[in-house]
Amino acid sequence: MARPRTKGDGPHGEVLNEFGEVERSRKSMILLGRELRGRMTEAEEILWERLKKKPYGLKFYRQHPIDRYVADFYCPRKKLVIELDGGIHDQPDQKEHDKLREEKFHKREIHTIRFRNSEVMSDIDGVCYRIAKACYVRNIKSPPT
Repeated sequence: MARPRTKGDGPHGEVLNEFGEVERSRKSMILLGRELRGRMTEAEEILWERLKKKPYGLKFYRQHPIDRYVADFYCPRKKLVIELDGGIHDQPDQKEHDKLREEKFHKREIHTIRFRNSEVMSDIDGVCYRIAKACYVRNIKSPPT
């Protein structure tokens, strides 16, 4: 039997599940994604300008909730997450968090590719080429609708 969830278990008063993970409802994840779309980084804005035009005939979503995480960009047809990393991702705690997140995505057969913000800012064409290459490699059937 799972232990009862109570407010205050998490570091910021969040409700935790039986694994000690922050419990988030689908609705709260959607609201978080919406909030994050309103405050995208400059690198995210630059990449979004390219991805929103449906390159390669693929639809991408920005700040898209998956499980208890929000992916920077997600292409459901290719089951591909694109993450943009700033300096905070060099810190050990954040690296561990990113690793756990990628493992969760991997269990759902979702592949993650990561770029540094500086890469996007200095070589957007190269970043887009690598995304196209990842989409080609992930040549799998669309998920059922």
